[in-house]
Amino acid sequence: MDYKTAAARVPKDQIAYAKCVSHHESRGNYKAVGDVSSARGRWQFLDKQWRHGLSFMVANRLVDHGMPKSRVKKLVKHLQSKSIDAWDPIYQDVGFVAALNAKYHWSGWTHWAVNSKCNELVPTTIKRKA
Repeated sequence: MDYKTAAARVPKDQIAYAKCVSHHESRGNYKAVGDVSSARGRWQFLDKQWRHGLSFMVANRLVDHGMPKSRVKKLVKHLQSKSIDAWDPIYQDVGFVAALNAKYHWSGWTHWAVNSKCNELVPTTIKRKA
């Protein structure tokens, strides 16, 4: 398996939650654009708030899964030059997994906590990080 596929893979205990969020946010549409916000892509990241930081999260996760560090700067610049709905689907998925599993207080499942049906599917290992 290549490093992009490995980095985008949702951990088994998070698959049900990821499917629910994808369906609720965009019906799985990588080109989705929010009606009243800057939300973009399959996971409806708020483009204005996330594009910069998420590009680094994607790059770091890819490095963790085997991407050469020499490619980070070029990838980050590429991602920052496009709205999130214009990112390749694999990078959107890597971004979701990275944000969902981030070790930082400003990330995690609570970004998608508006849907109580999906909230019931959050694994306890993820809830503890919030």
